Amino acid sequence: MKILLITLLCLIPYTLGITLPRENGLNSRIIGGFDANIRAYPFVVAVNVQTSLSRFFCGGTLYGSEWVITAGQCVDGATLFTVSLGSATLNDDDPNRVTVATSTYYLHPEYNPQTLENDIGIIQFRIPITHTDYIKSVNFLPSENIALGIQYYAFGWGQISDSDSSLSNKLKVAYIGSITNEECRLYYGSQITDNMVCIVGNYNEGICHGDTGGPLITTLRTGTTVLIGVASFMSSNGCESTDPSGFTRTYPYVDWIANVTNIYTNTSATTYIIGGQNATVNQFPFAAAIQVRIEDSAFFCGGTLYGTEWVITAGQCVYGAILFTIRLGSVHLNDDDSNVLLLATSEYFLHPDYNPETLENDIALIKLRSAITFTNYVRSIDSLGRPDVDTNSDLTAIGWGQTSDEIGTLAPNLQYIKFVPITNEECKITYGNQIKDNMVCLVGNYNEGTCHGDTGSPLIELYSYRYTLHAGVASFISGNGCESTDPSGYTRTFPYDDWLRIIMY
Repeated sequence: MKILLITLLCLIPYTLGITLPRENGLNSRIIGGFDANIRAYPFVVAVNVQTSLSRFFCGGTLYGSEWVITAGQCVDGATLFTVSLGSATLNDDDPNRVTVATSTYYLHPEYNPQTLENDIGIIQFRIPITHTDYIKSVNFLPSENIALGIQYYAFGWGQISDSDSSLSNKLKVAYIGSITNEECRLYYGSQITDNMVCIVGNYNEGICHGDTGGPLITTLRTGTTVLIGVASFMSSNGCESTDPSGFTRTYPYVDWIANVTNIYTNTSATTYIIGGQNATVNQFPFAAAIQVRIEDSAFFCGGTLYGTEWVITAGQCVYGAILFTIRLGSVHLNDDDSNVLLLATSEYFLHPDYNPETLENDIALIKLRSAITFTNYVRSIDSLGRPDVDTNSDLTAIGWGQTSDEIGTLAPNLQYIKFVPITNEECKITYGNQIKDNMVCLVGNYNEGTCHGDTGSPLIELYSYRYTLHAGVASFISGNGCESTDPSGYTRTFPYDDWLRIIMY
């Protein structure tokens, strides 16, 4: 049985004028890697760490505008971090490089330096940095555990040779896959816990000294990046062995990261509304992105601005909530946008007959703490829906929900799609008596529909030129998955017109 190489994994002494690898066929780099373009991977950062006893090098991942996710061993006992962003090289002159210093970090409270359990840490900048073409946050944390059979990307400036400890001047990327923890335990035994993941390449690709703290990434077909893991350990047999490399899974730490950074991503699986198109700026100025906090987790919903102090959403989006963070004025979730209005509130009104088991009366109101001012980018939907939404109605669904049943992260851009309602009798062929008169089902030309992350988002009817009606609230999808051809389910707005108006007025 092999053992984890724990001590001095990332402790590559870093000094000015560090010797770079010789220019030959074995450039020092992440094992089996290729040169990475920083514009393609602008979230990868270099971290020089100083403690009271030593200096060493780690990798990291930019998250938001003031945070770096890295390994716990990279922050444990640190007194100063010098973080380099925006450049794929360590020592070359680069006008796109930004270097910042900080001493603030958060080490996971259950980090164990002997076993490398909970090997994750967060570095906080002194002030937020500005995103550029070369400096951008990773898009999302995962909404589910790592799946096998998917290609992942590992990054780092670490070494390729066990005999040469110098860092690579150029960032490297390697394409690798994961193995089961059971298979990894054949190498490392019971030291492998559920919060770790092991990766292998076609040959001996993997991490080495200097790669610790660097990201393990998956890229969705939309180009969205998801931080799957943090480089943690390698085999004591050396970097050039074919033994698996070890990463800390980020999924088990999503809530901890959210509590530290106050950045919330959906933990129940969320990407694009199925079959949708990108919405343009100002196309749906009433669209609201809602981060919901409940007692033990956080998740994402959509909503609709109505009037100057109300958001209409689904009952399931407020059920048990303790805090809402609402983003208005932008079709983008994460990009810097001067038009964004970000609001927090905890007041909501759940329909008194809401049933979380059947999703009957799945509608609610969130009240803002104070009335907002309309702009060209933030406006109320014009009116509540009319009673006769039927198969002849021209309806549009919007949302930041997912496009794949396999991988889920929130869409970076609001999506919209044209829908056709079907009769409730036809919908009952799929769902039976669960379909009530206050619900409406919709289908697209193929498998278009709502998915995880779209819940609470509006169904819109364009009644006349630019006059929008709120016809429904996204409520449910088929148990067969988002990509099935089964109808999507909404709560009709009109039956709740009186209830909504009593609360609001």
